[in-house]
Amino acid sequence: MKNPVASYRESPKCKEFLPFFISLAEHFQMNSLHKLKEELCLFCHLLYERHLATGTGGNITARHEDRILCTPSGVSLRRVEPASICVVDMNGKRMEGVSPTKEMGMHL
Repeated sequence: MKNPVASYRESPKCKEFLPFFISLAEHFQMNSLHKLKEELCLFCHLLYERHLATGTGGNITARHEDRILCTPSGVSLRRVEPASICVVDMNGKRMEGVSPTKEMGMHL
């Protein structure tokens, strides 16, 4: 049986998606925290629109210096907005925004 992860990496959907992800990663290194929140929201919406995540089933995090931006708990990726993005420190302590995803410890 073929490895499903390997199969996905070879799929046209993944090849189409990868350049956007790389571009997003470059933005994370070069832009302000607010801009990163906007980019993270766009990324969440793209995941939802392309059926790579459904409803509240999934969460996204991104590291920016000594902070981690994460999607809020219980909010659909379709509805994530910059104001709803949670920012935590490297220990998972909330610095701003609403409650982070319940799986925050896994993202640290």
